[in-house]
Order: sequence, then C-alpha cells, then structure tokens
Amino acid sequence: MAIDYANEGADLRAAEVANPLLWTLLVDKTDLYSVGMLNFGDLAGSGSSTTNISQVDLDDAMTAPAEGAAVAVTDFGTSSVQAAIARQAIRRTYTDLFVGTGAPGMAMTPQKVAEDIANAVTIRRTGLIAALFSSVANSVGTTTVDLSVDDIYDAIFQLQNESNEPPFFVTLYPEQFNNFMNSLRGEGGANQFKADTAMMMGAKPPGFKGVWNNVQFWTSDQVPTANGGADSAGCMWSLGAFGYVEGNVAPMLKNAGSLKETVPERSPAWIEFQRDPASGLTDVVGNYYTGVVENEDLRACAIITDR
Repeated sequence: MAIDYANEGADLRAAEVANPLLWTLLVDKTDLYSVGMLNFGDLAGSGSSTTNISQVDLDDAMTAPAEGAAVAVTDFGTSSVQAAIARQAIRRTYTDLFVGTGAPGMAMTPQKVAEDIANAVTIRRTGLIAALFSSVANSVGTTTVDLSVDDIYDAIFQLQNESNEPPFFVTLYPEQFNNFMNSLRGEGGANQFKADTAMMMGAKPPGFKGVWNNVQFWTSDQVPTANGGADSAGCMWSLGAFGYVEGNVAPMLKNAGSLKETVPERSPAWIEFQRDPASGLTDVVGNYYTGVVENEDLRACAIITDR
C-alpha cells in the first residue's frame, strides 16, 4: 500500500506553509501635499503649535478726485487664517514568536516597516486635505448623477469667474474619474481631436491621471462622501486654496526610543521601536506632526456627483 499525502500526510506533512513572499495588497498612495498646496512652514522651535497666515485684499481701483482736491484714503481689506500642527501616529505591536518564526522574505524587515509607516503618513495627510473639500462654498454637479465633462467645465468656469489663474488641480474619487472618462468618450467637436483627450482615455494607476485643458487630474480613495454617502465630494482648485504646516520635532526629542531614519527621507515623520521584554513584545510607532487649512475659499470648487 502506498504512503500517500491524503492519509499519512496528516502526520508527516504540515497542513499548509507560508509562501516565502510577503505580498503587499493594493494601496492608494496618492499624496495630495504635492498637488497645488501651499507649504506654510515648519513650526518646530517656533514657540507655538499654530501659525497665523495674514491675508490682504488688494482689489481697489483708483478714483478720479476733483482738480486740486485731496484724494481720500482707501484702506485695503485684511483677514487671517490659522493652521496648527497635531500629532498623527500609528502603532504596530509584534510578538517575539511572530518575529522569530519569520522566514527570509516573510519577516517585517526594516525596509518593510519603513514602507508601512510611509504609507500611513501619505494616506493620513491626503485624508486631511480631502476632508477640506466638503467645506468649500461653491460647488458643481448633480447629486446621484454620474460626473460628466460638463461638470468639469462648470468647475473651470466657476474658478475663472472668481479670477483664478491656471493651472487648476482636480482630485476625484476613482469612480468619479471613471465617469469622466466615460463621458469623454462621447465628446465631439474640438475635444475629440485634442491630444490630451486621447491621453486621458488610457488606464493609469491611482494618483496622477494626466492634464486635460490645463487641469491636472488626480484620484484618491480618500475623497469623502457627501449627501449621506450617495455622492463623492471631489474638488477643483488653484494654487493657494489649501495649505499645510508641519513640525519636525524629532531632533528635539532627547528621551525618545530608538530613533530611526525619517520616513519618507527628509520628512518630519519618524519611527521609534520600543521593547517590552516581560511580555515578549516589540512596539513600532510612527509619528508625524502636521495640520491643514483652507486658505482661500474662492480658489476652490467642490464637485459633488454620484459615488
């Protein structure tokens, strides 16, 4: 009688073994901090966690005083907005047994840990920016109706009506962009012959999708919902609509744990390791101090269409 896998294998073979490849599942790593954002600086060592951004309105026209008469004083308008940093963090805890039984390619290597924390930083700060879209006053689109080329033109027109200067930037939920592509397929006239129209029709990864009519198109799964989840709140803006501050506080921490390289490189984010030998645990903590602000509302236009 043959010794077979179905019978003797129950005693002599493992039910399953882990493949020696730690496969990373799909993740949207779009970083909106690099998309038409103002960097309001590093607040580390500034004396405060909050920065005040002064604003001035220089839109007064000259007048025509009577001959020999003194011209009246015209004061320009002023305002301000504030941006504050706050801690953003993620913690992973590994048991010694989990770490110690990892075969080559399976363990959480320093490179894989760095990738994990870097992804967490990117996803968090993109989510912070995207959360501002819902507070934009002007909007285009129709609830529960797929986004169309007309909606994109409406957003362009809205920004132009407020004297914004291109280039414009738009971030859409992935399905919103799919709807835009579908609408673009049926465009006639001048658009059907434009090179950037043909370029927009190709499949692309998350993030940057291309430039169409002087508008940079991006997608992110961090774009929030609207109208009770029925819609997505995408947004188009010009430079200056949104901004962020950071705090590179890691160099000032004298009693920190085992500080590692900043992640990503030269970023104010950093990783610390902490051992709990009594419990056989290792903590990996990623830290980052940042904050976002809507700087000027009229530089943005929300795009509210079917989710």
